[in-house]
Amino acid sequence: MKIISKILLLFLCFTVRAYCNTPLYDDFAEEEFNLEEEIIKSEFNPRFGIFLNYGLNFHHTNFRQLPNYPICCEPFGNGFGTGLNFGASALFRVKNNLLFLDENWFYGAKLSFGNLNGKLENEQKEPITVAGNLTEATTKGVIDVSLNNLILSPFISYSVPQLRHKNHNFYVSLGLNIGATVNANFAQHEEIISPNVGTFENGFRVRNIQSGDLPNTNSFLLAGNFGISYELPLNKNNNLRLVPEITYSYWFSSPVKNLNWSISQLTFGVGVRYNEPPKSEPPPAEPILPDLPHLELPKSDFTLFADVHHKIFDADSPTKPIQSIVVEDFTQTNLKPLLNFIFFDDNSARIPARYFRIPADATSAFHYNQLQRLNSLETYYHILNIIGFRLTQFPSATIELVGTNTNKGLERNNIELSQARAENVKRYLTEVWKIEPRRIKTTARNLPKEPTKPTEESGDEENRRVEIYSSDSRIIEPIFSMDTVSVLRNKQIVFVPKVESSFGINNWKLEVSNSDTVLQTWSGSGDLPSEIIWETTVGETMNIDLVENLRSGILKYQLTVSDKVGTVQKSLTRNISIDRITVESKRVDNSADMEYEYYSLILFQFASRNLDAKHNSVIDFIRSRISPNSTVIISGYTDIIGNEEVNKRIATERARAAARRLGFANVEIRGIGKDELLYDNTFPEGRFYCRTVTIHIETPIAGK
Repeated sequence: MKIISKILLLFLCFTVRAYCNTPLYDDFAEEEFNLEEEIIKSEFNPRFGIFLNYGLNFHHTNFRQLPNYPICCEPFGNGFGTGLNFGASALFRVKNNLLFLDENWFYGAKLSFGNLNGKLENEQKEPITVAGNLTEATTKGVIDVSLNNLILSPFISYSVPQLRHKNHNFYVSLGLNIGATVNANFAQHEEIISPNVGTFENGFRVRNIQSGDLPNTNSFLLAGNFGISYELPLNKNNNLRLVPEITYSYWFSSPVKNLNWSISQLTFGVGVRYNEPPKSEPPPAEPILPDLPHLELPKSDFTLFADVHHKIFDADSPTKPIQSIVVEDFTQTNLKPLLNFIFFDDNSARIPARYFRIPADATSAFHYNQLQRLNSLETYYHILNIIGFRLTQFPSATIELVGTNTNKGLERNNIELSQARAENVKRYLTEVWKIEPRRIKTTARNLPKEPTKPTEESGDEENRRVEIYSSDSRIIEPIFSMDTVSVLRNKQIVFVPKVESSFGINNWKLEVSNSDTVLQTWSGSGDLPSEIIWETTVGETMNIDLVENLRSGILKYQLTVSDKVGTVQKSLTRNISIDRITVESKRVDNSADMEYEYYSLILFQFASRNLDAKHNSVIDFIRSRISPNSTVIISGYTDIIGNEEVNKRIATERARAAARRLGFANVEIRGIGKDELLYDNTFPEGRFYCRTVTIHIETPIAGK
């Protein structure tokens, strides 16, 4: 650090001396104007600019794992990544042989924000489990690093006279990079590359999944750099220049303390430099005007004033305003049912585009973790890949695909169409997921064994399908996932406008935004209400879109009014601060918390309210997750088909059947008909996913 301080002090001395030697216009104010001399003088003015570089990052390593984050592989070797560097620069020309340097020498500095991102990979051979036996497999460890640095780069440059042409200059530069680490993140995992079957000891093809801040990072990094650049004039005065450049940097410091890890970077970029232009000939002096008497402008009684303030009310204290919006994170457990039907269009065997499909070379990257933030219906659209993934995990399992049709019109007795639908599903599983054809049986029939109202159009849509059955219940079991959910503590935000107008208000608008996203708008004609209330809940649930936009940042709001003569007035833009309470911070503080668990039962057939074995197994599992102090809400739902009163009765009976099986005393039962749909009912799968019972568990966790 002492060496760095001396370099910076020397650079500062150079800068001050060069700036003091730079001629200013006032020094020549009394001399006769000479354009050629002014152009020569301007060449010694400091040059300031901005630049943008694209970097190729080469990582050189020799370590097995990051501190405290194990990964089972041989030492990592080289890695590669790309990143952007952008910032500002200053360039000074040496004058009067400064420190024995002539006028071909320049010195300066850059201040930039840069990325040293890179991915480290290593493959090795190790034993894995295949069908209960150990076999040798090729595994790959991956560490993906994101390094962001604020970099100060003092340098000296030499303008090569032999390569100078008119106002085009070629520079060779040498300097240092002094980087302060802004943030350093990583994500790592270890996966099986080959064979296509088999798992680690955890039962999956991926293990050691970790991510977060890079441990034990160095706060400051040091590098040397060498570069070349070319300066091209962009205007007649030659004071605006385009500067393409190439720079090579070698970072001596390791991003992580006590690890053998160095980085070299090759950047390609372009910059723009500007210096004060040559002095132009001064204009003739302005004529001296006589003093004029002071005249007062007539005063106007016209008024248009607009302002607005806010108050925030907590859900626990609805009468006492608080200072900020509070967004709190909680852990949430989800159990999402997997509907074992794939639906088809009328008289078609083509799998609809709404079902997600992937190329064969992407199957090794597919995992349940990618589906965590999806709801039950969104998860269902990945069913082809979920079934394919599970068949590779359980190689002894077999499935049967039953193709069906509506037995109407062009589909009447069209067994060939039903068979084609089943064969297309089988083809995807065998060609993309490489499932052995002998493990997949296809059969065909007209209507399904349990059809949905064949007399209605919606029933026809639901009866055009392929049903999936398996010898192993794990193939079509629900998706279990854990996630983080954000919840607003605040019930409402109240805006209090204050407006004064001489001619009356024509119309008004209040707009709330976060960064560039408009979250809410109120507008109207005539006088404003005394209060504008923003409810942060929808019914009895939190406004999810609002929560996502309030995860960080500052909320802004502004009132715009126009009067009846067309004058527009805007209030000051005011801010609402946002406090974020994360799960991690509550764990550190050992403060009170809440765990949320959300379960959706295996789906019911049309108009059915009876529990079957699959329902009972899920409810039995849920019973083991309930504590004596838990709050349990059981809600029954239906689709949009049928009479509303009948649907609500069916929904209630479904919820009561689940409550009886659960056997927990403190349960709230809700029967919700088609007036509150869980999902869009445009497609048949949306209606099936509405025929369900949800069990919502809230369990408080006591703090210190």
